[in-house]
Parts: sequence; C-alpha cells; structure tokens
Amino acid sequence: MGLRSLYFAIPLCAGLLSSLPARADPLTDIFPGCGHLRCVIKYNTGGIVKDYMVAAMLIIYRKIPLVMIDEKCMSACAIVTDFLRTSGVDVCITPIAEMAFHKATNYTAGIDGKWLFLSYEDTPQSPEVLRWIKKRGGFPIANTYEKMLKMPAEEASKFWRMCTPKDYH
Repeated sequence: MGLRSLYFAIPLCAGLLSSLPARADPLTDIFPGCGHLRCVIKYNTGGIVKDYMVAAMLIIYRKIPLVMIDEKCMSACAIVTDFLRTSGVDVCITPIAEMAFHKATNYTAGIDGKWLFLSYEDTPQSPEVLRWIKKRGGFPIANTYEKMLKMPAEEASKFWRMCTPKDYH
C-alpha cells in the first residue's frame, strides 16, 4: 500500500468526522500539542493509522500552518507526518526529533470478541522515505520501540526541514 492509497482515506475520514460527538476533538486526542497556530508533537507512540489520518485531515482542514516534531514520532505518527509533509503542510523537526518505523499489524475481531492476528505489511510512506527504510533492511516486525527502525533528526532532516528559531514563537 503506497502513500497515494491514503488519499482514498479522505472520504472515509470526512464521514468519520461528521459522525463524532460535538465535544470530541480527534485532533487533540491524537496530538495534544495542537493549537490554531501549530501542532507540537512530543513523544508520540503512534496508534491506529485510521485515527491518525483523521487527525492529519483536521490539520489540513483547519489550515494549521505548522507541525513541529520535537521528540519521538513513532509508527502511525511517522506515517501521517510524512503524509502531511507531502501534502503541502509545513512540517519541521527539532534536533531531538526521531522517527520510528515498523511493519503494520493487521487484526480482526474474532467471534469471541478477541483480536485475531491477520498479517504484517509495510506502511505507506513517501517514495524517498521508503527508499531510506529499504536501504536499512526494510520495515521490521516490532512490538516495542527498541525493535523499531529509528531515523534520528540528522537523517530525518533530509526529508523534513529543521525548525528555525521563528518556528518556536
């Protein structure tokens, strides 16, 4: 599944947004550091990609001008910040930013209500980030941070711009 496949999620996300209760804000549930002028992402462990895509679409819809990654951005967080970057959103990283990648795990609900494993698959990333991942052995199967493929800020700055002093104000 490529990054372009995420564009098919946009209508789904719009439908999900219209069905949310008025008091819920899926953007700040996923990225608590979001405001009107910027989103600051600090130590985000990721989660369900669909939920993160809803948050990404809200960043675009609300025209939040800056996303700043200021610590670890793992799993679904890394997927959507790459998506945002390639969608024209201004995304910058600080010197302590780090992206972490792994294969997605697909589950389904069993008859008894317990989750059943289906498969592992590569996650959607931009072609340039995907090349970087493949040069390092591809997406690992990882259920802990220690097993994930990490991209430190020095490497990430090849894809995301470094934040400048004006981004902090």
